[in-house]
Amino acid sequence: MGRFAKVGSVDTLQELRSHLCSFAHIASAALEEANSDIQRTLIWLKQDRYRYWKVESRKRSEQFMRAKLELKRKQDIETSPMGGTYSFIDEKKALAVAQRALEEAEQKLQNIQRWIPQLEREAYAFRGISQGLMELVEVEVPNSCALLDRMIDSLEAYLALAPEATGPIVGTGSSADSVVSSEAVSSMMRGVDSMKAKPEKDFQKLRDKAPAPEMRSQIPLSKVECQWLSKDKINTQMFAETVNPDMKREPVPADDKVVIADFSGEVSGIFLERCAVSGAGDSGWYIGIIDEVKTEKNIAIRITDLLQQCPELEEILTLPVGYLVVIESDAVRAIVEPQNGIIK
Repeated sequence: MGRFAKVGSVDTLQELRSHLCSFAHIASAALEEANSDIQRTLIWLKQDRYRYWKVESRKRSEQFMRAKLELKRKQDIETSPMGGTYSFIDEKKALAVAQRALEEAEQKLQNIQRWIPQLEREAYAFRGISQGLMELVEVEVPNSCALLDRMIDSLEAYLALAPEATGPIVGTGSSADSVVSSEAVSSMMRGVDSMKAKPEKDFQKLRDKAPAPEMRSQIPLSKVECQWLSKDKINTQMFAETVNPDMKREPVPADDKVVIADFSGEVSGIFLERCAVSGAGDSGWYIGIIDEVKTEKNIAIRITDLLQQCPELEEILTLPVGYLVVIESDAVRAIVEPQNGIIK
């Protein structure tokens, strides 16, 4: 064992952890979107297109039979009242048009009946192939993040120590190992214990305050101004210095809605979380209060109305789904990743 521990940059491990969380979020969203597209397509084929072409096939079959009977009726009359013969041109054209329409409907119906089982087989194969990636996202990435957290904590604890050696380092002959004094060891252990005892906020409790997507969809837009949201300009310097400039941003349309806790009174701090959207026109953002008070309902306003009141939130609102930002005393205090890893 060497006598020195070479510690490079802890920030590199933190950056790796951030990239892992971003990958997990993007991969999970992509898999969920792909499965949703497959299910929507199957429902569209089974319920919409099959039903439509089934009805069309019956209608066009009736039109074909009427055109055929009309031609036969005219053909039964060999001569006109003036002694001439009918050409039956119009009736034959109508019969040809009806026949082509019927053939089209029958072909469409056959295609749909062939596509449905084929798509079901492909969907089953896709789920089998994507299962490995899903397990990686849901199991391996969280385990890796936990391992990185332990490594980061250990390295930060090590770097934070500056023990004063009260005795010389004694070599033990050929082994070349180092022996530090008992005072240095005690100092090191006190530093490690201090790091372990450092309290952390329970960000999951804040996430639990956000309404579910089905509840968000039922909240209508309003023009209410939230007096508690911010009385002073929010200091976002820490946000700008901490967030990786290469992080993929997801800006929201100005007319999308943001859901806000309906609360009257003073608050010690707020939090912003970008949740899964409930449908078109929903940004996914929720703004709540960190105080241990109960809010009975929520309101919704447009992003543009929110930014008129708090323009400094514009950069924060570009964070991807899953991120959470805590603001206390009108300053950004914490930025939390989807897996509850703290960037700052």
